[in-house]
Amino acid sequence: KAGPALVWEVKKGEGYTSPAIAGGFAVVFHALDGKETIEALDPETGRRFWSHEYPVSYKDRYGFANGPRGSPVIAGGRVVTVGVTCIMTCLDLKTGRLAWQRDLQKEFNVPQDFFGNGGSPLIFDGRVIVNVGGKESAVPDDDTRARMTALAKPGLCVGAFDLRTGGLVWGVRDGWGASYASPVRAAIHGREVVAVYAGGESNPATGGLLCLDPKN
Repeated sequence: KAGPALVWEVKKGEGYTSPAIAGGFAVVFHALDGKETIEALDPETGRRFWSHEYPVSYKDRYGFANGPRGSPVIAGGRVVTVGVTCIMTCLDLKTGRLAWQRDLQKEFNVPQDFFGNGGSPLIFDGRVIVNVGGKESAVPDDDTRARMTALAKPGLCVGAFDLRTGGLVWGVRDGWGASYASPVRAAIHGREVVAVYAGGESNPATGGLLCLDPKN
């Protein structure tokens, strides 16, 4: 009647992410005290193996939680996260050591849109594929007409980054922004592809499905 016995529990901050579990590690991603925090726990006991954090400044426009939306991804002995402000972080799974980090928002002029970044990265064949949703140029917020014009211009819509180094391997330029969907690996007519449903905040609303060759 009391239900199953509690095995363990852990306190966490704000966020809409799911844990990623592989190789005896359960990785959780959340925001706590103004920092996005990545933690590796023992999935059997909840014991913390390591924790990595960095400052983040984000306030949800509609009063919802200010934590990350995209869940962590594990592959090749690495953990990759993309936070609510598009800070992409790669850590060693066993030690939590920082391999590399990139601020995609600053590098590629990614607008916040409604709820910040919401998609998870896709790790495929040693590459981290992300629906970046970048725009061509930064425009002051007080210049509304120029800002809307810039938002319609193509920037780095989807990027593939080297899992080892974080370097950009290839990029797709398109006027569509970043959606809240994660890239998906698929096979269409016997050909391996990556499907990315893209489309950010715009007036009129624009977006759709990009079918990409994961190699280039």
